[in-house]
Amino acid sequence: MLLALLTMSFMVVLTVQLITDVNQQVHESRSAIHSVQNQEALMSALALVQTALFADKQENRGDSYLDQWAHINQETLRTLFGGTELQIRVADLTGLLQVNALVQKKQVGTKQNTKDLAKIMEKQRELWLRFLLSGNFVIEDEEDARTVVDSLCDWLDKDDEPRENGAESSFYGSLSPGYSAGNHSIIHLSELALIKGMSNELLYGDEEHDGILKYLTATGTNGKININTAPQPVLMALADGITDDMVEAMITFREEKENHEALDSIDWYKQVDEFPGDITLDQDLIGIQSTYFSVDIVSREVTVVQRGSALLERDDKGAQSLLQWHVE
Repeated sequence: MLLALLTMSFMVVLTVQLITDVNQQVHESRSAIHSVQNQEALMSALALVQTALFADKQENRGDSYLDQWAHINQETLRTLFGGTELQIRVADLTGLLQVNALVQKKQVGTKQNTKDLAKIMEKQRELWLRFLLSGNFVIEDEEDARTVVDSLCDWLDKDDEPRENGAESSFYGSLSPGYSAGNHSIIHLSELALIKGMSNELLYGDEEHDGILKYLTATGTNGKININTAPQPVLMALADGITDDMVEAMITFREEKENHEALDSIDWYKQVDEFPGDITLDQDLIGIQSTYFSVDIVSREVTVVQRGSALLERDDKGAQSLLQWHVE
């Protein structure tokens, strides 16, 4: 009798364990299926964005947040992906300050001369100084701003001769721990934290100031900013005399759907009533076309959530290159 009870107890324990193991395997299988479905949905959503960017290039001369690529229809997503919930955000990086544009290099096969490149670099320096001295950021005075700009230029150029307020390897080597100046183009913005004058407060902001990092991009080298998508602090830095009211009026103008076609002209800002006629934006600094886009996609399938982040480069004909793709 006792032996029978022990045997039955043992069988019950085995059965319970087996059921638990089966349930666990079923759960893991479902999670794996949902994960695969999420990843497929992420790639499909990215392809959808690329299609929208390509189609937009054929339809519009300029790029703005009124375009189709910036407003992927949620009803369309639900129809295409069924039970998978998708959120897509596309940002235009060409509306930001290009850190690598401060030091211009002659492009192979072009007719650029040294004087032209020097002129462009000087205009970029002035743009950066206006940006840093706007009062939005943790910058004490013009000397601090020049330190940031000169040090960034020294980090980007290939020589080891520091500018008046800049720094090269002789300065960085004296730090503890010491390191060498980059002397190359910046690939990731996190590298800025290594450069003289680039404090955490300047990069990320504090309780009273904004941070500059979200207004910068490591993509692009021509220095031209898309005024159709540029944020307020970048627009203000485009010329002396631009005020908050002018910028607010520009942003309002470009957000109104009836002005969509007007944004295909590089001088649309002249149609803004609040923008004075005696201020002209330098066409070496501005544009209305975009080349680089960041794409953030969130996919939810039941309890599984995945996120994909992409960096796209689009040429003049609409063809695109996937420069980065990361899933987490």
